[in-house]
Amino acid sequence: MISILIATHEDLGGSLLKSAGLIVGEQNHARALSLERGDGIREFEEKVGTAIEELSNDSDVLVLTDLFGGSPFNAAAANLKHYKFKCLSGVNLPMVLEALISRNMDNMDIGELAQKCLESGIEGIRNMEEGLEVITRA
Repeated sequence: MISILIATHEDLGGSLLKSAGLIVGEQNHARALSLERGDGIREFEEKVGTAIEELSNDSDVLVLTDLFGGSPFNAAAANLKHYKFKCLSGVNLPMVLEALISRNMDNMDIGELAQKCLESGIEGIRNMEEGLEVITRA
C-alpha cells in the first residue's frame, strides 16, 4: 500500500482527509500536517520529514501539498535530499479520493498513482454552467 501525506497551510489537509473519510471510509497510512500561523518553517520541514520517514517504513509515500512554491511545498522539497517520495501540489478532494482509492490497486506503483491523482485533480475542476449544460442537453 502506498502511504499518503497531505501537507497544507492551516487545516486544509486535515479537512480534506476527513471529508474523504466520509466518502470512502477511514483510512490507514494517511496523514495530514498543518502549517499554522506563527509556525517556523524549519520545524515544519522536520515534521514533514518525520512523517515521511514514519509512513515510508513499509511503503512508498505520495505527498500532496496545497500550493506550488508555498511553505508546505517547500518543506516537502527540502526533504527530497533525505527521503524518496513523490509530491504533487494543488491538492483538492478529487485528488485525495483518487489517492486513497487507487493506492490499493494491484501493480499500482507510486509514479502511476501520482499521475492518476494529477489527472483526477485537474478533471475535478469544472465550471458549473458548462457541466449543467451538458446534463440538460442529455
